Amino acid sequence: MNGYLDITVEHGATQFILMAVSPTIEIDGYQQKRPWGRHVIEMYPGQHTLRVWFDYMGQSGMSQLQIAIWSGQSTIVTYKTPFFVTSSGTLQMVGSRRMGSW
Repeated sequence: MNGYLDITVEHGATQFILMAVSPTIEIDGYQQKRPWGRHVIEMYPGQHTLRVWFDYMGQSGMSQLQIAIWSGQSTIVTYKTPFFVTSSGTLQMVGSRRMGSW
C-alpha cells in the first residue's frame, strides 16, 4: 500500500507578483510544476528527498527536506516563500496522519 505527501506551497500576502509563477516540487529528482496551494501526491513508502522552489529571476526560494512516507499514511509538509526572494524558503514537516482521517 502506498502513502501520500500532503504538501501546501504558499507565498506571502504581499508577494502578489509570485502569482505569475508556479512553484516547482521536486521529489527524488523528478520535477513537477504545480500551482500555489495544497497538493496530495501518492508515493511509495520510504525515505525521499523533497525540494521546492519557484522561478523568479532564476531559481528562487530553494529549500530541501528529507521526508519519510509510510504505507497507509499521509506525510504533511508546508513550504513558505522567503521575505526576500533571493533567500531560502521554509520547508518543514508538520506531521502525519492515517489516510482517510481528513
